[in-house]
Amino acid sequence: MKIYKYAIALLVLLSAMIVSCETTNSPNTDLQTQADRLISSNSAVSSDVYELKADSRVGAIVTVNRIYDGEETTFEYVVENRITTGNPGSRTIQFFNLELPSCLDEPEFTPGLGSDGSLDEDGISWNQTISAPPSSGSSENNSKTFSITYQGNIPSGSVSAEAVSGGSSGQSYSGPVAGPVCPSVEIELTFSGSVYIDANENGKKDSGEYGLENIKVSLYSLSGSDEETLITSIITDETGEFSFNVSVPSGDFRIKVPENKVDNIYYQAITTSKDFIEVTEDVKEIHFGYKLDIDQMTKDLLSDVIKINTEPTKYWDFQLQHAGVNQRQVDENPNVDFTRAQMIALLETVEGLLPIVEIPFQFEGEGRNKINDALSILRSKKYDDPELSKFMVELLTAELNVANGLGALSPDGDINDPFNRAILIFGEALACNALGSCPEEMVTPEGSLNKLMVGTNTAGTMSNSTLSSGTMVLSAFNGTGGIGTN
Repeated sequence: MKIYKYAIALLVLLSAMIVSCETTNSPNTDLQTQADRLISSNSAVSSDVYELKADSRVGAIVTVNRIYDGEETTFEYVVENRITTGNPGSRTIQFFNLELPSCLDEPEFTPGLGSDGSLDEDGISWNQTISAPPSSGSSENNSKTFSITYQGNIPSGSVSAEAVSGGSSGQSYSGPVAGPVCPSVEIELTFSGSVYIDANENGKKDSGEYGLENIKVSLYSLSGSDEETLITSIITDETGEFSFNVSVPSGDFRIKVPENKVDNIYYQAITTSKDFIEVTEDVKEIHFGYKLDIDQMTKDLLSDVIKINTEPTKYWDFQLQHAGVNQRQVDENPNVDFTRAQMIALLETVEGLLPIVEIPFQFEGEGRNKINDALSILRSKKYDDPELSKFMVELLTAELNVANGLGALSPDGDINDPFNRAILIFGEALACNALGSCPEEMVTPEGSLNKLMVGTNTAGTMSNSTLSSGTMVLSAFNGTGGIGTN
């Protein structure tokens, strides 16, 4: 590898002293302070130890510290002389040579090159005497520290190093060590996927499990000892989908999501991060599931921790049954709040509440028939499965409430739209799986469902235990959960 010929030398000494217990050699105070500040302020430090050999004989031990502080990358080399045979002159290391890349900007390096040191297209060579290992009782220091600093986050790779004893024509001890390398060529990469409500908590995105909007998703590059560098962040759209289109070097990446939905803490992420190693092409189908803390949400709804402004099932049953033919009939009956046209419009709003969901609430027929179909659900007459009927009563009640501008309230008393939308997404995911009517483009892979989704019946494959949990939380959301039939 080659280096720019016009590197500027910064003469700073970073001392690493190996001393005996009896004697201490104090380094230059200012330089030591600078070294301490550099090491302590870095957010990432990785360290590795290497041997430089001639045949099988170890001539030097090199400890390499890669230090990145968010702005600069320093490669620090602590070279320890381990030559124990020969006369004193042949045992002294006089040169430490290091291969450097030509692709990087001019580095700063320490210590100075000395009269016989060099910096050229082959790398850098320090002329700095490193004494032989001390004899018994000697206080000689047999190590020195060399460092190279680059602007930016420079990756680490394998480079060649050499320690020469007995002068420039003496014995050579060499081997590979960690050092700065050229970043990979940038390529266009896409990372795409979704954040969704894992309604059955099986850790997989199944048919009918819909997305969560307004979730922050962050893309990081990985290097060194699990070191993260943020590339960019994005917010999921109304269907819960995200897509990163970035120009980056191929390599290792991490995608992270928050632990909870932030605006609805009852939705907790099952996994908050996923790693992708040695990426060289687009990565798709990256899904992060959130599960609903049903017990806590139900408890907080019933205890008024979560304040609600909703109407029970019996209210909506009455309104559907008595939807007036005209405004006069509504005016004459103070308990009737909707004309027939208004009720039909409300049911059409329910049908379009979630943009990617066409079912379960696409009511049959038009006009009065649409109203009758909704009534058959609220009166538990549409489905043969008792548990499914109970669940669908509560889900339709919740949908009518939200479509009419009712639901859970935020602390300031306004309608909490993100909360209400999330609970409906959860409910509809359970419903379409139970009905066997999830969108075709989200077909559940064979064998992917967990024990909560077993067995078959005319309604679908969702187990009663899952439907019962959904009924419980939706009942609390609706205020009473009672089923009105008159």
